[in-house]
Amino acid sequence: MLDPATTALIVVDIQNDFCHPDGKMAKAGHSLGWLQGTVSRMPAFIGSLRARGVAIIFLRYVYDPETASDYGREKLEARGIPGLCMKGSWGSEIYALRPADGDTIIDKHGFSGFYRTGLDGLLKGEGIGDVIVIGTSTHLCVQATVVDAYQRGYGVFLVEDLVATRDGERSLAEAAAETMRRHLATGVASADVLSLFRS
Repeated sequence: MLDPATTALIVVDIQNDFCHPDGKMAKAGHSLGWLQGTVSRMPAFIGSLRARGVAIIFLRYVYDPETASDYGREKLEARGIPGLCMKGSWGSEIYALRPADGDTIIDKHGFSGFYRTGLDGLLKGEGIGDVIVIGTSTHLCVQATVVDAYQRGYGVFLVEDLVATRDGERSLAEAAAETMRRHLATGVASADVLSLFRS
């Protein structure tokens, strides 16, 4: 059973450039129907956990040209998405979800929420032992964050109907979810999460 006082929800990269129809992913020709449908179910889920006293943490991928590697920049350009989630841009802002007072927003510059951020220190400082993970992209930033959480000793719960990616990479996302479920995390449905908490 989970204890709200020692559990955090990590929301990965729900940002305009990834999710919005005017964002860089959509403008590069990627279909986002699956992802947008998934995001539409997140506000109620997040609100239910917030009401139980679970810490809510939003991760944002932010591209900073002053610190990004040439290789990373070239990879984005090759994919047709230069300047994805550029620091200070509309594209880097959170899409469709509204962080509340008391929620935490952490900017990151790589796939994992733990890479060169204060996430691990924050969780440990708050006595968090278990994390629930939702967001995008399942096979990239979600998986990288789950791997690092697992390797740091956290209990990891992957909400399988609240992780997604662009339509053209759905098979990669589903394979990543299977890998996480088998080796790194407990796979759960959003409708079942509240039943995991002590009453």
